[in-house]
Parts: sequence; structure tokens; C-alpha cells
Amino acid sequence: MSAKPPNAVTSRIQTRTQQLEEHVKEKIDARVNQVKAGIHEVHGHVAAQVDSLLHGGPQASKLTPRPVPPPQYLGGTQEAEQSLMRQVSKELARQQVELAKLSPTQQVGRTFHRVGQAFPLEWKPVENPAIPEHLRVGFLDPKLQVKHAFVRFSRARGDDVGTKTGKDGRPTINQHGIGSDLNGIFIRLDTDQGVQDLTATNAKVPFFHQAHELAAFGGATLTTLEALAQVKTDAGYDLTKLPKDIHAALKDGLGYVPLLAKELDRLTPPEMKAPNPVQQKVGTELRAAEMVKDLIGPALPKHSLAETGFFSGAPFYLEGKDGNTYGFKFALRPVLPKGVPCTGDVLEELGKHEKVQYEVYVQFYHDDETTPIEELKDWPTMEFKVADAVGNTGILHTPEQDALNKAVDKEGANPANNAKGIAPAGLNRRRVELYKDDTVRRDGKIKGGCPFLNGGGVVS
Repeated sequence: MSAKPPNAVTSRIQTRTQQLEEHVKEKIDARVNQVKAGIHEVHGHVAAQVDSLLHGGPQASKLTPRPVPPPQYLGGTQEAEQSLMRQVSKELARQQVELAKLSPTQQVGRTFHRVGQAFPLEWKPVENPAIPEHLRVGFLDPKLQVKHAFVRFSRARGDDVGTKTGKDGRPTINQHGIGSDLNGIFIRLDTDQGVQDLTATNAKVPFFHQAHELAAFGGATLTTLEALAQVKTDAGYDLTKLPKDIHAALKDGLGYVPLLAKELDRLTPPEMKAPNPVQQKVGTELRAAEMVKDLIGPALPKHSLAETGFFSGAPFYLEGKDGNTYGFKFALRPVLPKGVPCTGDVLEELGKHEKVQYEVYVQFYHDDETTPIEELKDWPTMEFKVADAVGNTGILHTPEQDALNKAVDKEGANPANNAKGIAPAGLNRRRVELYKDDTVRRDGKIKGGCPFLNGGGVVS
């Protein structure tokens, strides 16, 4: 029996259903194509961003660095800022002398970054078309000629009191560390455009925002080390005899907060203190907790040398060829060495590599909100590669390296040591006064010092 022909209502329903299906299919196809186009666009944007970050690709040329505003001095004037820095320098000098009394060598050394290893360095500028010609100044200049260079890796702490001697007869490093540690790097380039010093740590933003906060950390560390010296025995340290606050500080980072808060209260300039004692007490305790968090953060989890980058943290000025002043920061990104597991001790790992290589990047000031000069903040702006740096770490513990260590120990990193067209800005500007005003004793002589190294000049 043949099928009945559809009535008019059924026919209209079928027709309408078919139209809806075609309409939905068109909408879906259009949306799918839109999504595909969006994914392609995002992929291309991300690829361009990655290319710019890693290689200074064409996308980077779209970012136009802007000139910086005039400096904003602590206390309102340059003279007031320098006066504040001189007070901090006196405190750091006091700490250097007291640390010498606790040191096995009884010699005045650095307040921070006391223990390190130095190596010859090969610095190779690269041509990056994404960097405008008027910004190719100093060590950003691809035509820079480097005559001599060295790199020194270090631990940020100065607590080498009570170090033991290893099997090789060399002292161990920072035996009684307080919390996790920061690693530091000091590079000196002797160039055709002048001497360039670069100092950085593995923290993108320093744990101290003001110079007196750095001195407060040093003071709290010194207090702990002096207490340790009082309980030292032939067999080691009798920690049960330590005061409760010192014992707590050695136990974990949070226990270190009260000691640091006490030093912050002591060293905070009067004009920077809260209007009443209660606010000051609460404020210093909160700030001490923030500092400890920022100090511990970059070292957790423990990283291998291959995972440890170094960051200037504070900015520099750049006198552009167009007559304007710009701002920038720099970073060293490791080129991963293979086959060496993470040990948590960057200095120990150095000897396991014939060479360590870093790609050097800069990023430029854009505006006061996202890239402040006077305040410390992680800049979100794009990075531009300017050089490759290769350290000859294969000579660790050789006579050649020992001689270089001794020579570099007499050298003084200073943000004021710059190639033509580069100058310190923000915290770097304020640290210049610390380097100049802090007076230390070394080898029986008085030399201008700094929180990182002492002396000056270039190792050839």
C-alpha cells in the first residue's frame, strides 16, 4: 500500500525544520570559523610576543619607550636624600666591623654577599633590530667592544661565622643560614665606552624597598650571629642555650620577623615613622613580615643553576641619542645546561659546568604606573635581547680561579660605574651614596666600601 502524501501542516513543519537546521548550521559554521580565526590571531600574537621576549622579534618594535620624569628624591631634595643615605652607610659600616669580629679571618669584608666565586666572562653584544637606534647606548650598543670582563656569583647573606672546613680544605658557605637565601651576580665590563658594573639577584623585586630596610636586615642578622657566637663550643653550637627569639629566628622565617621589626623601628628615619607608637609598631611588624616573605620567595623551591635568572630590580637611566632620558632594567636569563640535577646550591653547581651562558635582556620605562622609577615593582613591559654572556666556570678551584677571586674581592661594584650614556636611577641612585660613604677596613687600609664589594677599579 502506498504512503499517504503529507498534508499541508506536516509539509510546512518539515520545510520550517529544514530552514532552521540550515540556519543553525550556518550560524555554527560561522562561529567555528570565527573561533578558528580568533585562535589563529591569538596564536600569532602569542608567537610574536614570545619571539619578541626571547629574540627581540618584529613585534617588539611596536612598543615605543617613553622619556622618564625628573627624579623624586627622598626627603624632597637631593641633599636630603644624601643625608639619609649617609646615616644608613654609617650603620652598614658598623655592621661590617662587628661581622669582622665574628669572622674566622677577623678581617672586615662585605656586609652582604661575603662568599662568592669569580670567573672570566665573555660578553657578546647582539644586533637587535627591535631596539630603536636612539636607544643603542652603553651596553645596549651592539657595537660595544669589551676588553676584559668577569662575573662573580655570590650568596646574599653575610653570615659566614663559624664556617667549617670541607674535605678540600676550603670553608663551607654560610653554615648558619637564616631562612632561604638569595643568590647574587656581579658583572664588570671594561669597555671602549667606560667601565660598566651590573649587579643583580634572583629576585625580580628586591626584598627591601628602602636603604634603611637593607640595613635593618643586616642588623637583625648580626644580632643572630652574635648570639650564636656566645653558644659556640668545640663540638659546634649548643642551640639550647640561645635566647628564645634567636632560636625562633633560626628555626623558620616567621620567627625572624620580630628581630627584623625591632631593627626596622630602630633604623627608620623619624620623618618616615608613623604618627603614633601603636601604628609604628604594627607597621614595622607588617613590613618585616613582607620582607621575610619576599626574601624567602625567590629561593623556594630550591632551583638549579639552569633555572636561576638574575634581575637588576632597580632601574637605570639612559641618555638617548635623541636628547631624551629613558629608563630601563636588565635581566640575565639562563641558557639551560643539561645533565646536572638541582642541588639547591648555585655556587656548588658552578664547578659542574665548563661554561654557563646567559642571554641578557633589557626592558624600558613606559609610564609611572606600570614601570615606576622611584618605586620597586616588577615591570610587565616587553624584554629585548642585547647580549650573550658566557662564564668560564670550568676553572673552579684552580690556581687561576683562586687568583681571580682574590683580585675581584678587592673590587667594588657600584651603580655609578657605567658606560657612556648610562646612569643609576631610583634605588640604584640612592645606593650610590651607600657605596661612597660607607668606610671599611680591609688589609689594614681604609677604602670606600659598599654593601656588596669594596674598593674599585678593573681587573685586567
